[in-house]
Amino acid sequence: MSVSGRRESTILLPLMAAALFVAVPAVALAQDDFPNRPIRIVVPLAPGAMADALPRMLGEKLTARWGQPVIVENKPGAGGVIGTQFVAKSPADGYTLLLAAGASSGSAEVLNPKTVPYRTLRDFSMVGFIGVSPSLMVVHTDVPAKTGKEFVELTLMNPGKYSYASTSTGSASAFAFEMLKQATGADIVQIPYNGAGPALVALGGGHVHAYAAGVFTVQPILQTGRVRAIAAASEQRIEGYPDLPTLREQGIAAAWDTWFGLLGPAGVPEALLDKLNADMMIALDGDEAKAALAKQGMERRLGSRKVMQAAVEKEVAEATRVGTFAKMIQE
Repeated sequence: MSVSGRRESTILLPLMAAALFVAVPAVALAQDDFPNRPIRIVVPLAPGAMADALPRMLGEKLTARWGQPVIVENKPGAGGVIGTQFVAKSPADGYTLLLAAGASSGSAEVLNPKTVPYRTLRDFSMVGFIGVSPSLMVVHTDVPAKTGKEFVELTLMNPGKYSYASTSTGSASAFAFEMLKQATGADIVQIPYNGAGPALVALGGGHVHAYAAGVFTVQPILQTGRVRAIAAASEQRIEGYPDLPTLREQGIAAAWDTWFGLLGPAGVPEALLDKLNADMMIALDGDEAKAALAKQGMERRLGSRKVMQAAVEKEVAEATRVGTFAKMIQE
């Protein structure tokens, strides 16, 4: 190496070391100082939806904890795709988060691969699991079945006679009944309706025989006495219905919960994700938060980033399996 080369090296190496010394603490400082400006939680649904109360409560709790405003912003459209994609394209700095649900962050990309521009496991960072909206499977009282197993037996003895209401291809009702059909060979006809309201009217009038939806949705019609619950179409028994067995407990390998969690864009630093998860868990802890979620038909099951990751992986795998069987995937 020439004399001039040695001189340049002598000058550059200390400068490079100094730059690294400055950069590393700056990253740590940015995380330790978080948040130093308003944070946004995007809800990919219209205001007033069931999932709308959750982020607003979370925002209030985090605002008090962080001393910075947490703004809840609704970005509805395309079944949740518009708001979800907005977060996917946001800076990975922890200041834009997504209130995610399985319907828009898992099954949607499986059922509509050409029109959903993101892939949740690739385009998002996992912050934490919040809970589920478990589904009840119900039938009109004219149906001579008091359990899910008895309903399956009826459909096997009377192919094509019994029907279930569905609000969309990727709805909890569609997945619950298509999983039941796949597991048992039951012959149940799907009748599509434009929303839960029309589906419940049809069920109450006996125009359709069965339905599956969250507790918050079906509880009012259960109270009329025109329908009865035959199973918890979820992974475990439902709070408030402790004596109602799950489909699995009745020997039917089917379960479908609508989960909710918090995500950020892909690339959020690990240390910041850990902080967000810890603060989310603290904010939603306690009896007050649990009761507030229960009023919205949700069961709090707070979980780590790994739990959130596992929920998305399971959603994608199950949607692929059931969607392929039931020919629900759009080509």
